[in-house]
Amino acid sequence: MADDDKLRDYLKRAITDVQSLRARLHEVESARREPVAIVGMSCRFPGGVASPEDLWDLVAAGRDAVTPFPADRGWDLDALYDPDPDNPGTSYTRHGGFLADVAGFDAEFFGISPREALATDPQHRLLLETAWEAFERAGIDPEALRGSRTAVFAGLAGGDYGVGPGLPVELEGQLGIGTLRSVASGRIAYSFGFEGPAVTVDTACSSSLVALHLAAQSLRSGESDLALAGGVSVMATPQGFVEFSRQRGLSADGRCKAFARAADGTGWAEGVGFLLVERLSDALRLGHEVLAVVRGTAVNQDGTSNGLTAPNGPSQQRVIQQALAAARLSASDVDLVEAHGTGTSLGDPIEAQAIIATYGQGRDAGRPLWLGSLKSNIGHAQAAAGVGGVIKVVQAIRYGLLPRTLHVDEPSPYVDWSAGSVRLLTEAREWRSGATRRAGVSAFGVSGTNAHVIIEEPPSPEAAAGSTNASGVGGAPARLAARPQRVAGGSGVDAALPGSASRWSAGVLAPWVVSGRGLAGLRGQAARLAEFAAADLNPVDVAYSLASGRAVLDERAVVVAAERGELLAGLRSLAAGEPSGQVVSGRAGRALAYLFTGQGSQREGMGRELYERFPVFAEAFDQAVKELDAHLSGHSGRDAVSAGAELSGVSVRDVVFGSAGLLDQTVYTQSGLFALQVGLFRLLESWGIFPDFVAGHSIGELAAAHVAGVWSLADAAKVVAARGRLMQALPSGGAMAAIEASEDEVPQGVEIAAINGPSSLVITGDEDAVEAVVSSWRRRTRRLTVSHAFHSARMEPMLGEFRQILESVTFSEPSIPLVSTLTGQITSVTHPDYWVRQVREPVRFADAITALDSAGVTTFLELGPDGVLSGMARESLPEGRVLAPLLRKDRPEEATALLALGHAHIHGRPINWNAVFPQARKVDLPTYAFQHSRYWLQPPTQHLGDPAALGLTAAGHPLLGAAAVLADADGVLLSGRISLRTHPWLADHAVMGTVIVPGTALLELAARAGDETGLDTLDELVIETPLVLPGQGSVDVQVATGTPDDSGRRPVTIHSRQEGTTEWTRNAAGFLTRPPEGAPEPSGQFETWPPEGAIPVQIDDVYPTLAAAGLTYGPAFQGLRTAWRAGDEFLAEVELAEPEHADAARFGIHPALLDAALHIAAHHGLRDSPPGQNRLPFSYGGVRLHASGAAALRVRLTPRGTEELSLHAADAAGTPVVSVASLRARLVTADRLRPAAHDALFQPVWTEVEATTAAEPAHVVQVTGAEFRDLEPGAAVRAHLDRVLDRVREWLAGDGSSRLVVVTRYAVATTPEESPNLLVAPIWGLIRSAQAEHPGRIALVDVAASGPDAVRWAVAAALGSGEPQLAVRDGKALAPRLTRAAAGDGGRDWNPEGTVLITGGTGALAGELARHLATTRGVRHLVLLGRRGSLAPALTAELTALGTRVTMAAADAADRAALAAVLAAIPQKHPLTAVVHASAVVDDGLIESLTPEQVSRVLRPKMDAAWALHELTRDHDLAAFVLYSSAAGLLGGPGQGGYAAANAFLDALAAHRRALGLPGVSLAWGLWERPTGVTAHLTGADRARAARAGLGALTTEEGLALFDAALQLDQPVLVPARLDLRPRDEPPPALLRTLIRPVRRSARTRAETGPVLAHRLARLPGERREEAALAAVTAEVAAVLGANAATIAPDRPFNDLGLDSLTAVELRNRLDTVTGLRLPATVTFDHGTTGALTAYLLTRLATAPEPELAETVPQGPLADLYRRLCAKGEYAAAAELIGVASRLRSSFTAGQAREHTLDPIRLAEGPAPIALICFPAVSAISGPHEYARFGHALTGERDVHVVPSPGYDPEDLLPDSEETFVQMHADTVARLVGDRLYMIVGRSMGGCVAHSVAAELENRGVPAAGLVLIDSYPIESASLEGMRDWWLKAMLTGMLERIERYRMVWSDASLTTMGGYGRILAGWQPKPIDAPTLVVRADQPLRGTIVDPTGRLDWRAFWPLPHETADVPGDHFTVLEEHSGTTVAAVRRWIESIEKRST
Repeated sequence: MADDDKLRDYLKRAITDVQSLRARLHEVESARREPVAIVGMSCRFPGGVASPEDLWDLVAAGRDAVTPFPADRGWDLDALYDPDPDNPGTSYTRHGGFLADVAGFDAEFFGISPREALATDPQHRLLLETAWEAFERAGIDPEALRGSRTAVFAGLAGGDYGVGPGLPVELEGQLGIGTLRSVASGRIAYSFGFEGPAVTVDTACSSSLVALHLAAQSLRSGESDLALAGGVSVMATPQGFVEFSRQRGLSADGRCKAFARAADGTGWAEGVGFLLVERLSDALRLGHEVLAVVRGTAVNQDGTSNGLTAPNGPSQQRVIQQALAAARLSASDVDLVEAHGTGTSLGDPIEAQAIIATYGQGRDAGRPLWLGSLKSNIGHAQAAAGVGGVIKVVQAIRYGLLPRTLHVDEPSPYVDWSAGSVRLLTEAREWRSGATRRAGVSAFGVSGTNAHVIIEEPPSPEAAAGSTNASGVGGAPARLAARPQRVAGGSGVDAALPGSASRWSAGVLAPWVVSGRGLAGLRGQAARLAEFAAADLNPVDVAYSLASGRAVLDERAVVVAAERGELLAGLRSLAAGEPSGQVVSGRAGRALAYLFTGQGSQREGMGRELYERFPVFAEAFDQAVKELDAHLSGHSGRDAVSAGAELSGVSVRDVVFGSAGLLDQTVYTQSGLFALQVGLFRLLESWGIFPDFVAGHSIGELAAAHVAGVWSLADAAKVVAARGRLMQALPSGGAMAAIEASEDEVPQGVEIAAINGPSSLVITGDEDAVEAVVSSWRRRTRRLTVSHAFHSARMEPMLGEFRQILESVTFSEPSIPLVSTLTGQITSVTHPDYWVRQVREPVRFADAITALDSAGVTTFLELGPDGVLSGMARESLPEGRVLAPLLRKDRPEEATALLALGHAHIHGRPINWNAVFPQARKVDLPTYAFQHSRYWLQPPTQHLGDPAALGLTAAGHPLLGAAAVLADADGVLLSGRISLRTHPWLADHAVMGTVIVPGTALLELAARAGDETGLDTLDELVIETPLVLPGQGSVDVQVATGTPDDSGRRPVTIHSRQEGTTEWTRNAAGFLTRPPEGAPEPSGQFETWPPEGAIPVQIDDVYPTLAAAGLTYGPAFQGLRTAWRAGDEFLAEVELAEPEHADAARFGIHPALLDAALHIAAHHGLRDSPPGQNRLPFSYGGVRLHASGAAALRVRLTPRGTEELSLHAADAAGTPVVSVASLRARLVTADRLRPAAHDALFQPVWTEVEATTAAEPAHVVQVTGAEFRDLEPGAAVRAHLDRVLDRVREWLAGDGSSRLVVVTRYAVATTPEESPNLLVAPIWGLIRSAQAEHPGRIALVDVAASGPDAVRWAVAAALGSGEPQLAVRDGKALAPRLTRAAAGDGGRDWNPEGTVLITGGTGALAGELARHLATTRGVRHLVLLGRRGSLAPALTAELTALGTRVTMAAADAADRAALAAVLAAIPQKHPLTAVVHASAVVDDGLIESLTPEQVSRVLRPKMDAAWALHELTRDHDLAAFVLYSSAAGLLGGPGQGGYAAANAFLDALAAHRRALGLPGVSLAWGLWERPTGVTAHLTGADRARAARAGLGALTTEEGLALFDAALQLDQPVLVPARLDLRPRDEPPPALLRTLIRPVRRSARTRAETGPVLAHRLARLPGERREEAALAAVTAEVAAVLGANAATIAPDRPFNDLGLDSLTAVELRNRLDTVTGLRLPATVTFDHGTTGALTAYLLTRLATAPEPELAETVPQGPLADLYRRLCAKGEYAAAAELIGVASRLRSSFTAGQAREHTLDPIRLAEGPAPIALICFPAVSAISGPHEYARFGHALTGERDVHVVPSPGYDPEDLLPDSEETFVQMHADTVARLVGDRLYMIVGRSMGGCVAHSVAAELENRGVPAAGLVLIDSYPIESASLEGMRDWWLKAMLTGMLERIERYRMVWSDASLTTMGGYGRILAGWQPKPIDAPTLVVRADQPLRGTIVDPTGRLDWRAFWPLPHETADVPGDHFTVLEEHSGTTVAAVRRWIESIEKRST
């Protein structure tokens, strides 16, 4: 039996296990096949389609969306079209499907700066906006998904935006990322905070369906929980049309005639679409509306087919079968196929046959498969085609209609339609019902990747309902209208309002919440909702959907209305920015407080409407009444003396609601208020609103105490009833009055009852005393109607009995902080004594309000019958605080309560919307009203090719393309081409129907000619013939100057020629001259603006009136903003339209701006113009342009009769821009109107300069070259450099009283005959770098004679010439200059059978060069020499395919023996023909820290290898010996001393070889766009900074073209570089002085600049000073961000604007300049908005009588000493120095810490429960700015604060000890966090501070939830093994390099602060803590870090106590800068893991 039992048990277990396994298997199998729900869709397609509904309207109506090519993308439409398909560069169609407003984007919404938006592919931008819309349409708040496993799969199959020449240099460093396809999906995940997969899919036309397939797989696998899947296609250029025209693949009319006989090719289109998908079970469980179901998907490949791009029919069949199998469906289960259907004669028949072979078989008779294609409506949207088809199918399923396919004349004869049951949808058909609707969608990529998906209608509502929870669809709350009504005194539900079918007629109040990103977004959203609300809809459903299904953005509003008219009025007011009683608006605040009103506010009927409307209120009110009635039963309702009878049975409810007439009796007043306030509190509580603080006025404080938890309801009612009853029983008498007075002004004889405001008191006492005060008081007074003198001695008889009552109840500590109105602060209220005093003593309401404000309360809700306290509290609060009563007298109670709810929502409180709308359902809403600005990179307006190729120079002007100096005459000729296509803004200037170029443009052209000739005054210009612009075609323009006369006047003429003609027309002629000697610039006319007495002029009708008269000005010319009259003069402000701002800097004066300056006068002059005629300027005299680039002007026009005036214009600072002494106009009628060398190739030349000598003292270092002649060359060079480097360091460590002059002999060759001394030539590169680091302090001079006298004269010349570098030859001083390279003799041909050796052969540039030589020079034998010895396989294969034999040689070129072996291996039949030496490494360092080892490391691959190549090949017959040098050798570069020295050697070697008769050219390359081995370390910010400095980046194509051009020239050294040679505000580098024209001062576009700002502001009236300063600050912020100043609101936080740590430094530096102040590094964090920053600057300027001259303030002696020590490598001594110096700083003790504590700075706000408290490092450049990007990335997610340490301001004191320091910060954190959860974050040494603070707080019992240390090391690290040799050096060097790179301010104060903290923390050791710790480690070492190759000693950050680690990209500094995103992600993941562990 025992065995049987065992067997039976075993069998039972086995059966159970099998059943369990089967269940698990079924579960896994079900998950693998689970359908995927489409819960949201969004799209934009041609034809104005902006939504799925729009798309359905288009296809259902059978509309055609194909249009002509767009005219707003900069395409040359005239040249693009040619009907000949063989004409290169053209398209034989001019039609397609194009998106409207493709350039429009709401950059601010996504936190993207305008500059970044311009550099971002519009495809990325469209994906961002449609992704947001997909969530909105699904009713899901995207902000709630941050950190979720939401995936993004985006199809994107091309990108031609931002390619080609002529792109703005300021976008370099941003275009690469901005147009990278992989970033398209990642940008969405980054912007939305998603952490699921983010994948960009490129399978060409099938991309978006493949994306959907991947999304379904990701969901089914559990990899993600929600996914976006879709695609986008935008054609930024017409290249797709051009390409397919050559293949004859396009339809001539641009239309896809899918499956039709007429099919003649495809038609390209654009589009974007997203599907939001999730597992069907999740969608049903969460209540998300299921639009359709993805039943099955499949993807396969054509494989080897008829051709790479040819479709494969069998593969298409297989992908359909696979999708059906995945869906477990048969072909007959599908009714419709949305086909690929491109309309090509090849592809359509193949696809049709595949569909017939699959879907067309085995179908029931009468049920064919219906076939259609969206492409027939819109064209082929490429990567977006598939998602468009899915959206069309989903809509067809929903509407039950099969829409027709267009353009089918008859079915294609190339398809056997009889082979199966498939029919074309040539007509729309109803989709049968009764069976599940399903459709297949196909997309086949030209790549060969095929995709097919099967879409099914969603489950029936019954099935869906069975899967949801009990609260309705997805838990959706019910309608507000269904709440039952209660009647006063009733106990049950008497009536209910109509259900959800009711609409506006129900009259139900509904709060509509609206929000937007910025005010413009809020108003746009309100306008969109107003349009939406005009329809018949359920307002409660809309309200619920707005509240629960939309993100809450920063600008918020709530509109409350009961009927449509009110709601529309409220929405329209909000849209217009006008006030409305139905609207409340604002931004999120901080803490929320409830104020409970006191006696005197009562009114009969208070709360009755709420009682009838809200059951929660009624129930709470009734409960309170029940408790009160129990204590008041039998109480005399009236004074016993006067009434003499008891009113037993009278309930407080009856009294409150007005049936007893007793409410003004004290006992009922207090009880009624209490019951009302309890009801109000519980109503708010039911809505999910909870206060942070409560406070009450007199009796109101008892209600506050009850809701805070001090008393139960029963006990509270007992106390309230007793209080009122006892007061009521006191003898009547006494008086009270409100008076305007302060507390210390109250006279004797009366008492203070309440202090309600700073000057608002209530006095109380005997009647006579109070009356005496009232009658004699000279300020406002008001007698109060009271029965007793409350809060006076008259209350004392009741206090004893009241105490007994209090002693009988139970007290508890309040759960909500209660701010006492007895003490004015948070006080213990749990003792009877308090409440006894509360009756007798004054109500200190004002003090309580002040305390609440100090506690961070920004929103106050008043709980009482009216807004009594709201009015009183305003007296004690600053502006900007929100006070809202829940009830207002004479206003509907529900409306005021819901408005208060709105305030709480706006404030940032989460609301329980299910409770607010208990029976509502979600409905579709309009999507967000994105506020679009135009961002589009226009192609260069001139299409002249390279002017240099034509022997011309690029003019660098928007209207001119080229300039030429005439060879046989003293003059210049400038030419250009103008058209409405290239200059569309000119179309906005039409005179009597004809577009003419304005006279101001001709004036600008003449002024530009003056720039070329050095004449800056246009003495006269007469317009002879208007320059008319045709509607099509272009006009050639020439501007010529002639020979000057004896007075220096030059004639200037302007001619034009219409395209296609040969006849030139002279349009204008005049004379250029110089102003009289000493002529001053006009001034004094604009300092006070507008002038006193100026009368404003209405300008609203100016442009309509001018247009009616025939002067039509479009937006570009409508620049008039404001105008005044001052006597006969006109005054005006004009500004360029926003789209034209970018070009303003390229003009002297933008023609549209100067033209607008005349418009007010033109308008005035119309009264004197005969009909049909207009006055146009025809003569200008005395025109001077004082400043260039203005975008706005202040204008003064002085008429001289009817036809002449003078003009003076200034910038916003009042400084002159342009003046016109005389402008004459004349009447016209309508009939009257009928380069040299390559621009990026330069050569250095030596130019004689004036040899002015100076006798100032100098420190001279002389190098003759003979010092180390016994050493071999490489060693000699190193010895020279080491010696000079030591001497320079010694000088830098000196007192700085003299300049340094380095003298060399023949280090440079000044003529072709000279041969430089190669041993000393590198010194010039080294010193040029030192000069860049120490500008103006070092001179460099080369001599031929080395005698003492010659050297002394050379030194004096170097000091006196103003030149940083000189060469002295034959008594002449020569200076180096770059000039454009001169033409050469064409160079020597390369033998194609010879061998070319390239060193550095595995580098990026060498690989590109190898390809180039093979393709352009026919090189067939390449030896690529590199230390790695391997080349990319793809490149090797490509070269091999070209017939080039590639030999890889793994050798070090600097190893002479190895190099010789490589050369010996080259076969004789293919002899060495050319050498290209491209090896390089970098090891940067400032001169002070540069080591000989670093220099030697850089010299080896450059110099040693070049010398070996020179010696080993000098006997070879070489055609070329090319050295890849760098412009750093000529220009110098901070931190590049060694690299510059190595390149200077190469330059010298080339000259040396030329002198020997050998070939040699050194190419001193500028920056390449493609990262190379020496530029890979440069960040985008570094490149952008280089661009701003004038060094642009060369594309690979440009670089290779320059290589070819250089070899055609006979020069030893050439500089191929993209230099910005435009005039600059600052003097150009000496080397570029011949290339950059003399500077004209730039106009100031900001309101004030320069250190004279204080003086300018002082001249303004006080009320205008702040306005001017705010404009100046806003302009600087806009300049740093590349934003429009008009979009920057004064209260907009800098974090929201995208200001990060580095841009904050840049802004601070700019503000230093414009104010003359020396501002702290934290200024933008301490004052985090433009408004706050302006206020701070005004305060500083007011106390700074003279500008502080920030540019010239020395750093101080300590800073100088510190730098010198570091330069000598004495880092420990430097640290010791500042530690000792810190002892001179005053200190504070622990007892004094509070007054020296700096306030924390809030960087981010968000709802997450755990706040982050961040501590910066404590170095000399540390501060809150370190966390700028960190905080910005967490905005909207969680609160982030940074806690600064004192000391960085010279006035600060330092803590006296570690204990004081830690205690101070612990106190700050404790005050900041209160009871909430928090974590502490520390960076670098700030991590040690953070740890100590965490330990201290843990010891206090308020522990942190975690500690995050960002690349923190223990303080002792500098002394530890493996670190002592490098740690301190690396850290301090990194700090100094950042100071140099970013011009960071450091000072003696910041250094002593760093030293002080280092000193007091010297003995620091971490104490064990319980909080979990994360150490975030940088994965990149700082330069100078010693990395142990064995791995035993890890260089990375570490911590001696238990912790977890996370390694992130970046180094010690960049982990919180450009790599902050990954750092934040690591911290976020860790926090989430901590939260999961605790649940």
